[in-house]
Amino acid sequence: MKTITIGGYFDPIKTYEKLQEHSLGGEYSFIYENNNVSVVGSIPTYTIKLQNDKWHLKRYDITIEEMPSESPYSEFRHILKKLGNELKLFGYISFDLSKYYYDYTKTNTLPLIEFIQPGVQMLFYTNYCQIISDNPEYYADYLVDSSREKQEIVKVVECDINDEEGKDDFIRKIYSCQNLIEKNILKKIIISRIRHFEIQLKPIELYFYYKQFNNSLTNFLLEYSNIKIIGCSPEILLSSDSKQVFTNVLAGTKQRSSNPIRDLHLRNELLTNEKEIFEHAISVMAAYREMKMFCVPEKVNVKRFMEIKEYKSVRHIFSQISGIYQKGKDIFDALQILFPAITVSGVPKDIAIKYINKIEDTPRDLYAGVVGYFNSEGQGEFPIAIRCIFSESPNNYYIRSGAGIVGASNPLDEFNETKYKMAAMIRAITSREQRQCTNLNLKKK
Repeated sequence: MKTITIGGYFDPIKTYEKLQEHSLGGEYSFIYENNNVSVVGSIPTYTIKLQNDKWHLKRYDITIEEMPSESPYSEFRHILKKLGNELKLFGYISFDLSKYYYDYTKTNTLPLIEFIQPGVQMLFYTNYCQIISDNPEYYADYLVDSSREKQEIVKVVECDINDEEGKDDFIRKIYSCQNLIEKNILKKIIISRIRHFEIQLKPIELYFYYKQFNNSLTNFLLEYSNIKIIGCSPEILLSSDSKQVFTNVLAGTKQRSSNPIRDLHLRNELLTNEKEIFEHAISVMAAYREMKMFCVPEKVNVKRFMEIKEYKSVRHIFSQISGIYQKGKDIFDALQILFPAITVSGVPKDIAIKYINKIEDTPRDLYAGVVGYFNSEGQGEFPIAIRCIFSESPNNYYIRSGAGIVGASNPLDEFNETKYKMAAMIRAITSREQRQCTNLNLKKK
């Protein structure tokens, strides 16, 4: 591999789109953007996939190994060591990987884990780009200079989607969850509902509009095989180096208002709402206990507690917990304990996942899993796959939204929270001024 550095202001999204237009993305391509760097990757040298209880390893397009799976995280660690040093893998872990570790049976034939080692990486910084590949000069010709590109301004179209479908069924499920809480079987559980729609846009177009509507620090687009994930995640399950690890807790949500006075009222309401504070507090306590399972106990600290994180459409209560790995522990141990996040499952986690399996009608697939990267040095970052748009076939997309249920939850309020989040997501992806809301075809599935 060679690396070249080119000075200038370059647009990763426009560059990605240009590569796709020239069929240079291949079967696997992605954009991953955080506060430090935007990465465009494609043309994998290695593909690592767990599907139908079997690991599939490829080098370029040639299968080099297939083996059954019983303990995915330890097997993944072994695979990474076997492939050698200087690997940086990008991909996802499906929520349905829970079947290996919890009482969860709702899965389908989609990969539960899918990562690639990109043969082409383009790293976009503030005023330069690094290209890593066997022929980086070739890909330099496809860089798009952002200073010369006229950026389309997204104007929000107020698209009122009266999403009452499934209301009675969802409220019934909330009552059944509260019955479990009253019996002290659970303290908290997150249940979700799904919405399918058709829209005539490519994933990169959706990503462009959706990202502009959000202000998340971590954004991503993965086009892997037949799976597309478009996300602006507000919550990091895990960020890690070889010694230190962080997990974020986002629990407690209120919508935003365009009226400043109303918006301030909603902010104050979030910080004084007994249900939201209780939901957040028990999530922090549970995550704190989990961190002690693979970190030095006295080195586990709540670094930030009950701060407000504000986004364009919603605000959340936020806390962060840090720790130092115990001797012999690493990022795979952290993933095995922390995944899936408490904030998308419940407390206690094992019991909550058992009842999610019973209560929800379909597999979660990629929703509430994680997307991210890690390398052979133990560094990694994994935002949770919430506030995401998913697709398994052209122009067919779906979104999913969850509600955190505790004893004090108001079922109608919880339903309306999922309804609002879904409407905000749909409004974001139909927000070009010239596009009419009638172009969006919501459908049952």
